[in-house]
Amino acid sequence: MTYSMHLFLESLSSSFSSIIYSIPETIVFAWGILQMRFSKNKLKPVLAVLVILLDVVLQAYWNSVGIVKAKLFFMDNGPEWSYRVCADVVIIATDIIRYVGILLLFEEKLIKGFVKIFFCDVSVGIFTGTIAEFVIDKVSGALGVTPVSGLTTVFGIVMMLCVAYFMKKQKALVRCINDIPMMYYIVCIAFYMLLMEIPMVMADFARSVGGGVPLGDSLDLILFGYDIMRIMYTLLAVLIFMNMWRGQYKRESALKDSYFKVSEDYRDSMMRHMKEVRSIRHDLSAHISALESCLESGDTERAKEYLATLKEQQKFGSARLVNVGNELVSAVLSDIMRKSDEDILLECEGVLPSKLPIDDFDLCAIFSNIVTNSVEACSRLTDK
Repeated sequence: MTYSMHLFLESLSSSFSSIIYSIPETIVFAWGILQMRFSKNKLKPVLAVLVILLDVVLQAYWNSVGIVKAKLFFMDNGPEWSYRVCADVVIIATDIIRYVGILLLFEEKLIKGFVKIFFCDVSVGIFTGTIAEFVIDKVSGALGVTPVSGLTTVFGIVMMLCVAYFMKKQKALVRCINDIPMMYYIVCIAFYMLLMEIPMVMADFARSVGGGVPLGDSLDLILFGYDIMRIMYTLLAVLIFMNMWRGQYKRESALKDSYFKVSEDYRDSMMRHMKEVRSIRHDLSAHISALESCLESGDTERAKEYLATLKEQQKFGSARLVNVGNELVSAVLSDIMRKSDEDILLECEGVLPSKLPIDDFDLCAIFSNIVTNSVEACSRLTDK
């Protein structure tokens, strides 16, 4: 076996181990924290594995053979900075391939999904890695043992799964996460990349001002800067998210209040309607006698006017009051029908159970949007 092949195999093993540790955390973060849905296409997981394996091979080749060949080539054929540009391009290319492989596992559009996966890759080490490392180090130090390799990753994944279990029960929280605009992720990523450069600048400044800071002190300063930047990034991301969640919660609370008001109005309308029906039944014999009297005397016009009056009294209940079996849906439909143009004909057929495996808020929002959009479309028609 040649020396280059030996280096390639060692690098391949190292790259494969790195992928095993890093990718599961990113996948769990995307599914559990960002609420991304796994793809139902059975072919996509196979393609994802192949793309990720391609990324592993490319990384192994670059770290073992490619990096040496690139250095020799640019030493003979170009300035020193050209090699650094080439190395950066290779790193970016392998990262893109890895992100595409992970993205194939989920049902997301290409651009937004790619940005989300990038956000996950950036954030997973901050939100889970830092906490998991701290806990494992403290526990290992208290027990006087050396941390087992990979234990931090396992603990981080378990911690994310626990958070995901809590989050998936909070429907309002899940809705808020799904409605987060892509600009939020872009701002957080840009802020992270900016902050990660600051510790290096701090170290360079300390070396220039201090007349040459020792390498060990410089590294300590960089690591300390990274910790501070991680805290700042976490605070920024959490504050932005909490502000968005608060706004979403206020909007949903206002909608719920309006739905409750509509429900109360519907109950009052039903009570009035029932009273009217009872009143009509009570007076039915009197109305029949009055109509018979008009017909016997040959006064058909008066009989028609009398019938028109009775019909007008029942118009509210018969034309603008709906009962589909589910009180909230009935209230929403009746409210929209009462507020809509009299020229719009709305036919309602079917029955809904009073209890459904869907949140009342979502159910009302669905029917409200459907009927409101239909009424608005009818209102824009030139013909009645």
